[in-house]
Amino acid sequence: MTREYPGVRILPSGAIAYTIREPDHAGIVRHRTITRDQVTGEPFRTPAAAHRARLRHQARIAAGQRPRSRETTGSYARAWLKTRRDLKPASLRVYRYAVEQVVAGLGEIPVADLRPSDVRRFLDALIQRGLAPRSICLIHAVLKMLLDAAVTDELIARNPAQRVHRPGVTKHEVVVWQPDEIRKFLAVADAHPYAALWRLAIETGMRIGELRGLSWRDIDVAAGQLTVRRTATVDDRGRPILGDSPKSPAGRRTLPLSPRVVALLAARRANATSTLVFPGRSGGLLRRDTLGRWFRALVAEAGIRPIRLHDLRHTAATLLLLQGVPAHVVAAVLGHSNPSVTLGVYAHLIPGSTRDALDLLTRYLDAM
Repeated sequence: MTREYPGVRILPSGAIAYTIREPDHAGIVRHRTITRDQVTGEPFRTPAAAHRARLRHQARIAAGQRPRSRETTGSYARAWLKTRRDLKPASLRVYRYAVEQVVAGLGEIPVADLRPSDVRRFLDALIQRGLAPRSICLIHAVLKMLLDAAVTDELIARNPAQRVHRPGVTKHEVVVWQPDEIRKFLAVADAHPYAALWRLAIETGMRIGELRGLSWRDIDVAAGQLTVRRTATVDDRGRPILGDSPKSPAGRRTLPLSPRVVALLAARRANATSTLVFPGRSGGLLRRDTLGRWFRALVAEAGIRPIRLHDLRHTAATLLLLQGVPAHVVAAVLGHSNPSVTLGVYAHLIPGSTRDALDLLTRYLDAM
């Protein structure tokens, strides 16, 4: 230790250093030996320079500032993911994919050193790799969440991902069938072994996962109704499983059934060998890709416009709104948490709705 500068010494290697007692991130006071200026990162050239840096360091400790963490973004991201015990298996699989991308692209950079420019370059690299905009937006969203946690943990003062705009996503155009197309489809689908499933999809707008997860205890044939309690999903490895509950409280709902569907379900119940209403070949969950293959074959046989399997739900919702069913009732049927979600998705599909509304207002004002 030099006489002129207490706490400063020359190491056996010849490097000039200062020692200091400082609480770590857990609050434990430890002795630290510092050989570089913490602002510039340069080694100390003179004992006086090390002394001045030590005084600045002591001032930061007195002000309650903690040392900059050197934990890497990759290490922190993996640790953060392990704390997300609230995620369902399907969501965990998505988050794990996003974290893997973050680790690959930003993993070696210390969290404390991460800058908006790093995030911008990372997202641009994902675009150059050809990832879909929706996937990039998902990765960006997960990155923002884990860096928000880093702010909470006081590893960083600001979230660098918050100031980087995500790439735009082109929304899939919602396509629905017209009444004559629905009639043609059902004429073919009614002869299919899973005729009740196709009827339920169009008459109730149930999600495909809800239909696949439907069990016989959810069906009350005598009362002519069913209760949506669970949905089929996938685990963190992509394997089909039966989820615990719908994605939101509004998803758990009781729906009335038409006499045609009740008759079809009663016929299935008489020959059922599985607890599931619509099981796969082995009695377990019916695979979504199998259902999609059947659907495309039925559409081709009916000779109508191809739509996505999920568009059956959109078709049901649009028909209800066209029949004048109030938006809050349609939201309850679909399991939406808020009618604004329903109107946001389907309002533009109702022809003349704006004109009809303005005509009603005009007639009312003219009559005053």
